[in-house]
Amino acid sequence: MPATLTALRDRVELMIADVSNVTFSTAAIDEGIRQALHRYSKRRPLSVITTLNIATTGREVSVSSLTGLLGVSEVWLPYTAASPEQPPLRRAFELWFDQQILYFPYGSNGGHEPTAGEVARIFYSKLQTLNGLDSETVTTIPLDDETLLAWGGAGYTVLPRAREATETVMLTEQAPISAQLMAWAKQK
Repeated sequence: MPATLTALRDRVELMIADVSNVTFSTAAIDEGIRQALHRYSKRRPLSVITTLNIATTGREVSVSSLTGLLGVSEVWLPYTAASPEQPPLRRAFELWFDQQILYFPYGSNGGHEPTAGEVARIFYSKLQTLNGLDSETVTTIPLDDETLLAWGGAGYTVLPRAREATETVMLTEQAPISAQLMAWAKQK
C-alpha cells in the first residue's frame, strides 16, 4: 500500500528515536519529509503526459496549470487525440520557467505559431506527491523508494537541530556529539 504522510512520519519518528515528539514536532518532521521529497523529485521526477488547449494565438503559451512543474521534454502541436498525427508534429520550444511560459521561436517549427483552439500534447516532469502532505491525495513514490524517502526525511529533520547545536556554546565534551549529529543528518 502506498505511503501516506502519517505512515512516513511514524517511520521518521522511529529513525530519529522521537516517537513521542519530545525533541522534534510533527511540523518539523513534515518539513523534513517535504525537503526530502523535493530533493528526491529532482532526481526521480514523475513523468506526465497531458493536453493543453491553446487559449490565444501567439508564440507564448502559459503552462501555469501544470502543478509541480520541473521541466518539459516534448511538445506535439497541433495534436488531435481522436486521430493523432503520424508522425507527431514535434515543435521546438523554450521553457521560460520563471514566467511559466512555453515559447515557440519564430525561426523553428516551420514558422508555426500556436493558434487559439489548437491542442498541444505536453510531456513533462513534475514533483512527486505524498498523500497528506500539502493537501495531496495521491502518493506517486514507488514502493521501493519509500524507505529512502523516510531516511531523507529523518536527515532533513535532524539537520536544523545539528546546526543549532553547533552554534550553541557547549562544554568541550558536548562538541563531539554536535559533530556526530551533523554528520549523521548529512549522511541521511
